[in-house]
Amino acid sequence: MRRLLLVSLAAVLASCFLTGCRERVSETTPPSETVVLGTAPAQMRTFEVARSTREFDLEGTMELTIDNRFGDVEVGAGGPRPRVESVVYARGADVADARTRAAGLAIEGGPDPEGGFTIAVQHDAGTSEIRADLVIAAPSHVGLRVRVRSGDVRASALAGNADVRASSGDLRVEDVAGSVSAETTSGDVRVTGVGADATVRCGSGSAAVAGVEGRALVRTLSGDITLRDVRGDAITTSTGSGEIDIRLNLPWNGNLEARSNSGRITVSLSPNSNCRVRTATGSGDIASELPLTDVSRQGRNISGRLGRGEGLVDVATGSGDIRLLPAE
Repeated sequence: MRRLLLVSLAAVLASCFLTGCRERVSETTPPSETVVLGTAPAQMRTFEVARSTREFDLEGTMELTIDNRFGDVEVGAGGPRPRVESVVYARGADVADARTRAAGLAIEGGPDPEGGFTIAVQHDAGTSEIRADLVIAAPSHVGLRVRVRSGDVRASALAGNADVRASSGDLRVEDVAGSVSAETTSGDVRVTGVGADATVRCGSGSAAVAGVEGRALVRTLSGDITLRDVRGDAITTSTGSGEIDIRLNLPWNGNLEARSNSGRITVSLSPNSNCRVRTATGSGDIASELPLTDVSRQGRNISGRLGRGEGLVDVATGSGDIRLLPAE
């Protein structure tokens, strides 16, 4: 009899346990949903959903703006009418679902309030799950502005000015006869072959600038800076955290300023330059292989002169070494 009671009690406890488990499942599952064991929700994937080519009439304007919230932009020289080739991508459970999500996307163009012409990608959802990559053949003589929230930008072979900005994305600007302004919050910037001044700003990312006929201003909050062959009379570089490497093969007699809060700075100059040189580091070594005259050393500061000392090279880092080298 005692054994029978124990078996019955165990059965009752097991029944209560199973009943309790069923109650917990019903509490965490909405009544409107059906839970089927062994299945999983459909996985979202990215699909190409559309391709198109359009041409626009600039209506005599001299400045073209490209506005694309999500997607890459590539701009090169073309005919008198801008031609836009677009590829649209969207995320969805399948290709039909992705096409439905991207149905409201449109590429529109028209005069803007600033007197130029704007080509913009419009979509009501405003989500990164829908993007359009653009390849644009633009009239080479017009000024170009590109605005991208998330995406890479490349612009090349332009006769006017170029102003390129992205919140998140890499920028590459090449062979621009006018001035260049390139700015990104997060991403690397490469600028080469500029016929006038160049201005580059990076929040987080490296900056490389070469072949600038005018002045150069390059700033990063966190990232290395590389500068080559600037022929204007002023160079300004600064980084919060990163190394700076400047090489000027032609004799320098302008004003050059290089600043880093934390990072090594290397400046290579032609020995035939005509400039005063000032260097300072809070924590680091200073080494010079340039033929400086009138050298003065005070603590971690070294100054001297190349040639007649007409220009100025002013180099300082809070923490890092400084090297002055002859340009080869």
